[in-house]
Amino acid sequence: MGYFTNQNMPEDIIVYILVAGFTGQLKGWWDNYLTEADRENILSAVKIDDKGKTIVSDNEHLPDAVYTLLYTISQHFLGDPSLWRERSGELLSNLRCKSLEHFKWYKDTFMSRVLTREDCNQAYWKEKYLDGLPKSFRDLIRSKLRSNSPSGEINYDSYDYGQLTAIIIHNAIKVCQKDKLQKQLAKERALSKKDLGSFCEQFGLPSCSTKKKKQAPKKEAVETYKKPYKKKYNRKPPSKKQGESVIPHQYSQNTQNRRDEILLLYLYLKGYCSQQS
Repeated sequence: MGYFTNQNMPEDIIVYILVAGFTGQLKGWWDNYLTEADRENILSAVKIDDKGKTIVSDNEHLPDAVYTLLYTISQHFLGDPSLWRERSGELLSNLRCKSLEHFKWYKDTFMSRVLTREDCNQAYWKEKYLDGLPKSFRDLIRSKLRSNSPSGEINYDSYDYGQLTAIIIHNAIKVCQKDKLQKQLAKERALSKKDLGSFCEQFGLPSCSTKKKKQAPKKEAVETYKKPYKKKYNRKPPSKKQGESVIPHQYSQNTQNRRDEILLLYLYLKGYCSQQS
């Protein structure tokens, strides 16, 4: 757009060139949503002053079609910018970067919102930019900034958002490299101890072995369950009814037969003994 305006092209021609590149929602908005009168008002718009009077130069009205088109698009798709500006302060205050893996999203979101405000260059928002980082890393960045200041205090007015972002990325890379180096050193240290083996013990030095003693597995306690207590009940003999024997009929019959057999055996033996005498 700047190229076309520098070439002193008529603003209505610039609007037609911009509209020719519309796609998707913008194309549907221009072709279907706006009426013919709306499109004509955009093309014929002229500049006015704060009092609403038309600005005239060399007895001619100054056209303002391009900026009228951009303002109309922002009104239809974004709404009133003042409402967004008031809302952006609350959104920026609550914006947080929980971990550095989300830093790119945090940076893009913060910058897209803070730059819509008129006070975006104030030190408060630059300090807020660091406040949204994870606590440990935030403290690291602040200590780095204090070390660069002769007074030991951070002068946010001397930094812009790009410089703060570069410092954050630089220190994050250093932390990552340091962590990788520590892991590599720990790996090499463990490998060196393994290569030494029992060399230290041969010269009366403490063992350098990395082997850990195997701990005997703990025996799991086996829960024993006791049988529930059962109350013993005394069985009462069946009650004797009038005219009936308590002993069952079959039992009493067998007893009578056995008595008869014993009696016959006794008589037989008695007769045998009398014959012998």
